[in-house]
Amino acid sequence: MATNGKLARPPLACEITAERLLVARTAPGEQALASAAARPLPAGAVTPGFSGPNVHEPAALELAVREAVAQIGAPGNELSLVLPDAAVRVMLLDFDTLPEKQSDAAPLVRFRLKKMLPFEADRAAVSYQVQRGTPIQVVAAVTDAAVLAEYEGPVRAAGFNPGVVLPSILAMLGAVDSSAPTLVVKAESGTTAVAIVDQGELRLLRTLETVTSAAASPQRLAEDIYPSLVFFQDTYGTQITRMVLGGTAATDELRASLEQQTGLKAMELTGAGTIPAPRTAFAGVYGALVAAD
Repeated sequence: MATNGKLARPPLACEITAERLLVARTAPGEQALASAAARPLPAGAVTPGFSGPNVHEPAALELAVREAVAQIGAPGNELSLVLPDAAVRVMLLDFDTLPEKQSDAAPLVRFRLKKMLPFEADRAAVSYQVQRGTPIQVVAAVTDAAVLAEYEGPVRAAGFNPGVVLPSILAMLGAVDSSAPTLVVKAESGTTAVAIVDQGELRLLRTLETVTSAAASPQRLAEDIYPSLVFFQDTYGTQITRMVLGGTAATDELRASLEQQTGLKAMELTGAGTIPAPRTAFAGVYGALVAAD
């Protein structure tokens, strides 16, 4: 995955979900999406998970990348790759102290993650970002290197270099105004990620498994998300004032249930320009494109 530090974001982004592939690009110097496209994936071609095989039909995924990018036009061969949240674990780690130099800090972050992983630590692909405060918090994203290679392989075979790799929820956060307490919901088939941001920092992140029809029902999801809002407000003593909803499973029914449960109006992340429906599906690629470096 992308390493810690400042990165120049490519003007092309690609998100892989269980059911479809989404691509988008920005025009030079612009924040809005210039063009976007989606391609369905065969049933079972991609089954996101933290371990075990994820990409079962790499040729189908490669073809989807080729066709989707050809439709919108490729400004070069560099792209940001957005992975399913089910394939990545994002954790907030507290440190009393942490070296400023990445070469000194990275081994400490990896050591802290060691006991949290269901596989050997040397198999982990780790990316992190430091939130300096008291205590120091590190936002760490980790996946199995073999799983990462499954997603990167078809993209490289299609002729593109995934220079920046992000989990879906963190990609979406790239376009969220985090100056005030904001609840962010990224809904996908099988997984719904929930984040709360405030004052430019990530305060909370949860990933809800929604593989059963009962767990994926809009009302049940809204009920499962609400405790995160209560926990934040009790912990930080401030009210969440905004809610942003995105993802390929961000249905009108889920929107209505969340608004009823939270009392907040759900906003969309969509840049101006021509975006195929449903617009909320492109929240991940949009955030990956416009995130501040």
